[in-house]
Amino acid sequence: MVTALAVMARAWIRTGRQRMDPVHDSAYYEDLAGRLYGLVIAFSDRLPADQAQWLHHVIDVGEYGLALEDLAAMLVYDKIAATDQERGDIKALARQMGMELGSS
Repeated sequence: MVTALAVMARAWIRTGRQRMDPVHDSAYYEDLAGRLYGLVIAFSDRLPADQAQWLHHVIDVGEYGLALEDLAAMLVYDKIAATDQERGDIKALARQMGMELGSS
């Protein structure tokens, strides 16, 4: 049985916060992971294989913010084209996670 302390510890590891917002349960984090995996898959034909593997790894270990930041940085640094839909998906996910990725 998973204790409340273990759940809070996992939430802290995943979000960098010391307490878990009651709204952010395991389904919330599963949704984040799924949406991030979807973005990695969408860009997998434009990202080098090692970068896609890195993104999969950080998602696997629950570092969702790092995954989104790194994906955005990879797209900018490597000048990888993104559709309006893909940019919108990234921005929406960043808003949901309470992140700011810049103005572009």
